[in-house]
Amino acid sequence: MLTRPLLTLFICSLLVQPVAAQRFKFNIGGEPGFPLNHAGDLANTSYNFVVGGGPANLAPPVKFNGEFIR
Repeated sequence: MLTRPLLTLFICSLLVQPVAAQRFKFNIGGEPGFPLNHAGDLANTSYNFVVGGGPANLAPPVKFNGEFIR
């Protein structure tokens, strides 16, 4: 009964790279936005899109991530 969650955790831990090995980080995302309540009378459904990236570690406590949002 406990072996399945432990096996899943073990397999997932093999697939994860250490953070120190990552030189750059990237992100991408998108979503629809639905107006609620009275805003629905004035606005339509909107869509958001974001792309970002940057060096993982400039110095041990310093990180940077730039993003473009449309």
